[in-house]
Order: sequence, then C-alpha cells, then structure tokens
Amino acid sequence: MQAEDIIPVPEIDKCKRLLCVQPHPDDIDISAGGTILYLAEHGTEVYYLTITDDSSGFTLKGLSKRERKRIRKQEQRNAGEILGVKDFFWLDFPDAGDWSVYKARNAVIKYIRMLKPDFVMTVDPWLNYEAHRDHVKCGMAVSEAVILQSFRYIKTDRKTDRKYIPYEISGIIFSFTSRPNVVVDTDRFKDKKFKAAAQHRSQFDEEDLNKIRIYDEVHNSKLAEDQPFSYGEGFKILNPAMLHCISEAETA
Repeated sequence: MQAEDIIPVPEIDKCKRLLCVQPHPDDIDISAGGTILYLAEHGTEVYYLTITDDSSGFTLKGLSKRERKRIRKQEQRNAGEILGVKDFFWLDFPDAGDWSVYKARNAVIKYIRMLKPDFVMTVDPWLNYEAHRDHVKCGMAVSEAVILQSFRYIKTDRKTDRKYIPYEISGIIFSFTSRPNVVVDTDRFKDKKFKAAAQHRSQFDEEDLNKIRIYDEVHNSKLAEDQPFSYGEGFKILNPAMLHCISEAETA
C-alpha cells in the first residue's frame, strides 16, 4: 500500500472555489493560465491574492513607485478579466524586498478564512534551482498557511477570526513545479492564456513574450506526451495532510 492510497491526490475537477496566491501579478497567468480558464469555464470561483507589489522589475523608466504599483494592479485586472478571475487582493509586500514568511503566512491564513477555498494554488517553493526568493517565500508561506489555517489560536484579523469556522482544504496545487503529478488538458486555452499574459506590458516586451510562449509550448507539449491531448499544464497536487511528516509527498 502506498501513501497516496491512504491520502489520495485530490481531483482538480472537483474544485469549486480556488484561491491563487502568487508572488507577482503574472505568475499564475503564465504558469497556469490555461487551467484557470478551464476551471472558470466549469464554474469554479477563482480569486487572486498577490504577495508583492511587483514594482521593481519594470521595463518602463521614470515612474514613481506609486505609479508602478497602480500600473501592475491594472494590468493584473486586465489579464484576470480574460481568464475569468472573480476578484483580486494584494498584500503589497516589497518586490524582491525584505519581507517575512511568517507575516505572509498569517496574511494568507486571513484570506483563506475569509474566502474558504476548497483548493489553494501557489508556486512550488521546492522547484529545483529556484533563485527568486519571492517565489520560495511565497510558496512556503502558502504551504504553511494551508496546514495551519484551522488553528484557532493563530490570530489574523479580529473580524475575520470571529466569523471563522474551521474546515478542511481539499487540495494544494503547486505550479512552476519540477515534479508534476497531474497534467491538465489546456490545448484550446493557450491562445487566450497568452492574450492574458500580454496584458503585463510593463514587465514584458514582445521579444520576452515570444520567448515565454516558445518555452511554454515546448515544455507543455512534452508534459502531454503520454496523455490523450497534445498540450497541458503540469501541477503537483497534494492533500494538505501530505505537507507534514510524510516522506512520500515527494513522489506522490
């Protein structure tokens, strides 16, 4: 008997409400935009929570930090409207700055308690050779939030905590992962996905977007080699119980 026989991989098709927590406004669009479109089309409520203000990596010059933050939020709304995102939330931690996993974790717990998602998506903090600390810290904060959100004595916002009734999250979904255990058929959504990604004009010029798309098509076509479709987005999907003291989580 395997660990996944006792704690099976959650079925993404059963997701009714998804909270996507990302380090920057474009991360989920690029890594999982096709899947967001697929889920939204099937009635899933999708919410975005973005950790940083993403004000550092601009291609545009001569803008104040306040204006850079405003532009990023508007670009994210534009992209999210294409993908079917229901609502957006921002923590505005400093992009590539000195923010703590602990504070981010408690903020994520607050939004979990507010929105009560049955699935949570984030970037995989265990991605091989990931050097961007925003990604690593975001993924760790979300992973910890998912397993600790029901702990009543962890305090976030008084109003939110007072109304909260503990419940179990069905699954955590890691994008940008080197160990996918689920591949979602997103072939018919890839053009719309990149229409959404192209809304992030302050971050990517046409050459950047072209490189991202070429890599995406090569990578996601390879993921689909053993599937009955030609292009798919890969994820590591786990029951939250696998995130603590279960050595088999790596190979689930």
